[in-house]
Amino acid sequence: MFAVADGLGAAERSDEGAKLAVETALRTLHESVEVAAPGDSQECAERLRRSFAEARRALEDLARTSGLPLREYGTTLILVAAAARWLAVGHVGDGAAVALFEICERGNAPYRR
Repeated sequence: MFAVADGLGAAERSDEGAKLAVETALRTLHESVEVAAPGDSQECAERLRRSFAEARRALEDLARTSGLPLREYGTTLILVAAAARWLAVGHVGDGAAVALFEICERGNAPYRR
């Protein structure tokens, strides 16, 4: 699992927002995977959504306690989870993740590595 966030340049506290978003999203996703690996793509997508929602809640709480508008903590967030046979990616904002797969020959059939 990994996450990348890039605070919005115009936001006064975007660096804090980016750090909190990454920490919260990764913690939430890690805790869900510790219980059990996702059974299918729908469950994986739901875990990513939950991780993004928790990151948003953490930013809202920070904004509320600081007295600053939420937009001052503005950030993008990309969240990636991968295992031997699956890859899941989610993002908020203007970012993207790229996965490269190597096609190999094993016997007579190609497979991805």
